[in-house]
Amino acid sequence: MKVMKRRSALLLMLLFPFAATAQIKTPHWRGRNVWRHDRPCLSALQPKDDCVDMRDGRRVCRHFVSEEDVDEITVVRDGRVLYRWTIDLGLGGNAEPADFFRADLDGDGAPEVILPTLEAVSNGYAIRTVRIDVIDGRDAASPPLHFEVQDFDRQVSFLRAPGGKQCRVFATEWLWTIDTKRDAGNYLAGQWLDYHAARLRHTTSRPVLARRRLYSFDRAMERGTMYDWLRDSHTEALVAAPPQDDRWDPKSKILPAVLQSIREGKVDVRIGSSEQSLDLDSVRMIDDRTRRLFPAAYDPVSEALAGRPIVIRATGWPPEKYSTVLIHLGHASDVH
Repeated sequence: MKVMKRRSALLLMLLFPFAATAQIKTPHWRGRNVWRHDRPCLSALQPKDDCVDMRDGRRVCRHFVSEEDVDEITVVRDGRVLYRWTIDLGLGGNAEPADFFRADLDGDGAPEVILPTLEAVSNGYAIRTVRIDVIDGRDAASPPLHFEVQDFDRQVSFLRAPGGKQCRVFATEWLWTIDTKRDAGNYLAGQWLDYHAARLRHTTSRPVLARRRLYSFDRAMERGTMYDWLRDSHTEALVAAPPQDDRWDPKSKILPAVLQSIREGKVDVRIGSSEQSLDLDSVRMIDDRTRRLFPAAYDPVSEALAGRPIVIRATGWPPEKYSTVLIHLGHASDVH
């Protein structure tokens, strides 16, 4: 059985579903429900010799390096390597069966190439953590974007509104949260994000969706697809991300800081005169204006955030190995 990501372990040990109604403790969405008519917009690509071609002459290749147990991704044009990175498969990760996709995420007529990689499958409910790599369709100088979702589904994770040009990211994850009618529980939460120039921004014209993992939800997922939960009457539409249930955590420290860089899986911050390097896997970023979370392992263009004043919330400092660090970003307009 594959290894479970540490951030999901505690949630699943505490999880026990009950067939009852629930309501998350956060403001509910009062806008239009146009998202119910979205349609999938990923197109599978058939690689040749583990490579696919882009319209501007770039070639994206993915090769398994057995002696290192990694996938090596290269973006090449005119014989020159523009970008190269590796994905560690040591935890039993695997490429999706169709591991090259195309979708026009920014609606500019030049589709992006999207590579999903299965990183881990949890015990119990077999929650799948999938890494997403996006190569910009128009700007060859734009670095690849990386982030994670849980329970990736090609019919759900990228959606387009009827008649629209833009294919939006619909990022899903399981969150342990609290509601007003009963105690804490596990929720599948999803939110739309716009893509532009290797960065994501929250689609504030649409809500955050969430549904509690009850027996009824499990039965519905067995009968249908992940897409069905978008339309189900039990799915709650929220203004912001569901609040975390942190009643059992030690008192958090709140620290003003400066974000220096995001590179090679590390987030470097400065607190006063001291510097700290954090693992990207242990950091979550939240937009303070919208109160919405960016996807896990979100790795935007570092220059977009360098020098940005931030607020850190952490259980102890320096954070312990399994601590999650929440970084509050000031204004959405500053980081798009």
